[in-house]
Amino acid sequence: VKWHEETQKKGVVRDFVDMYLEQIGTENGTLSERSMFQIIFDLYAAGTETSSTGLLWIVLYLIKYPVVQTKCAAEIKRVIGLDTTVQFSDKEKLPYVTATINEVQRISTLGALSLPRSSLEDVEIDGKVIPKNSVIIPHIYSAHHDKTEWQKPEEFKPERFIDKDRHIIKHKAFYPFSIGPRACPGKQLGEMEMFIFTVSLLQEFEFKSVIPPDDLDIEGLQTGVTLVPASYTVKVNSRHKITH
Repeated sequence: VKWHEETQKKGVVRDFVDMYLEQIGTENGTLSERSMFQIIFDLYAAGTETSSTGLLWIVLYLIKYPVVQTKCAAEIKRVIGLDTTVQFSDKEKLPYVTATINEVQRISTLGALSLPRSSLEDVEIDGKVIPKNSVIIPHIYSAHHDKTEWQKPEEFKPERFIDKDRHIIKHKAFYPFSIGPRACPGKQLGEMEMFIFTVSLLQEFEFKSVIPPDDLDIEGLQTGVTLVPASYTVKVNSRHKITH
């Protein structure tokens, strides 16, 4: 903060700290330094940590199901190539990769419980009354493993997200970024990161498990607000050496 104060230029906003300094410099500025640090922590917890954990889950399932990884890599090579910089606009061209990401997000559900909500009035659902001002916590993991919504939800099957015309199916019980109008505000950024990072990694590398894939642990560990995979070791080979 001190460095930003010393180097700040009026009208030039370089980052969030500059925004904070401009805000407290106004007549109605009320944001405290403590609040600023809390917001920075929220940005990290809701962005960086969840993205990195999501990639850990994706790599884990790619090495546990090598046939799926092979199909993803083949689609990428066929559609955009291994040397092209992937764009988010390529997503519709890569339905199997997109379906694989969706299926990893569904079966792993790194955000098992969503943030609390509150009922503004008495609500009756299926004969049961939820009183006004009740604390309501959406159970995303339950929705993602509901046998009335998903056929054999315990099975890893990317094909469940692809229709006969190879378009992505938008399942009504799929909530990787929570549910409702107050779902994660970073949903679009998160979707873009997961797609671009996954495709970029598969363009460059082939991932292999150092132990038999069937022995890999896919039970998550609850750490804070996210469900993370148990530690695993992966062997990484250059895909360019494989293909040339």
